[in-house]
Amino acid sequence: MTTQIQSTPIHRPLGVTILAILQLIAGLLGLCFPTLLLVGGALVAFLGTVGTFVGVLGILAGLLMLIGPLLHLIVAYGALNLRRWAWWLGILATGVDVLGAALNVWNGVGLIAAIIPVGFSLIVLVYLLTPGVRQAFKV
Repeated sequence: MTTQIQSTPIHRPLGVTILAILQLIAGLLGLCFPTLLLVGGALVAFLGTVGTFVGVLGILAGLLMLIGPLLHLIVAYGALNLRRWAWWLGILATGVDVLGAALNVWNGVGLIAAIIPVGFSLIVLVYLLTPGVRQAFKV
């Protein structure tokens, strides 16, 4: 006797797919400047004593700036595969985006420049909290 296990196909909502694609684009575009800092820092490090110090600072800054884009890429992968941890990571990343925009307003970047990212982040947050999306991620 053979037992067949039938698995129900995973239905990913269209909004989750769009969100994952946007996260992928943000991650790939976000890799540009940190990569430039890493390469530039490595090149400057060969210029002598002062160059070594500045180069190492550039490399460290580039490594720190890689965290955000890598986070976007991880969320994109998890959202495309409807991983439960991706939902939580998306909520966390959205909260960090909102706090970052609030800090930008506090530091004088300007309210208008902060409204667009915060507006997008809040839309993403509300969407992630909808019952259909929570059900898709099994949260």
